Amino acid sequence: MSAVKGEIMRGIVATVLLALSVVPTASAQMVESSIVASNGLAVKVSTDEFAGRKEYSSGEFDIQGSGRQRGQFMVAKIIRPGQTARLSIQGFVTYSGDWHRYDSAIFKGGEAVEFTNIDRDVISCRYGCSYSESFIAFPTPQQIKKYAEGTIVPIQVRGENSANTLLLQIPLSIIAAVEEVAK
Repeated sequence: MSAVKGEIMRGIVATVLLALSVVPTASAQMVESSIVASNGLAVKVSTDEFAGRKEYSSGEFDIQGSGRQRGQFMVAKIIRPGQTARLSIQGFVTYSGDWHRYDSAIFKGGEAVEFTNIDRDVISCRYGCSYSESFIAFPTPQQIKKYAEGTIVPIQVRGENSANTLLLQIPLSIIAAVEEVAK
């Protein structure tokens, strides 16, 4: 009888293990893929099923700065449960000298773009200081349409000292690709 009980127990354990292996589980990691929009541009899609969140983003574009600044930005749209998704321009810049303290962004002519400085950090202070700053801006669809110049939308990021500026040349084609894939 004990041999039969052993066989039954092994059968039950095997059945339970098989059942557990096919039960879907939520991943705690972002799953990344790429989708090509109808204009031929690839959009990165990062999905977090656990949080119900999807991020749609472009590749990085170089920032044009006044002086020896280096940086990049990307176009993104993040969809979260219970929140309205908005197009965003996310970027970072590194430089040396004194703090620039980027705190605003404008279109040509001076209209403000909703802007937030996300982080400021000292990279190093050996032989002078080097800094980094990251930011996010939220141009509206109406502003993009109004201020588009040919194939780009230029946005100037400004520091507390107006001599410190960055120029973001945002391709309309990548905005269209991110918006299309995020629908």
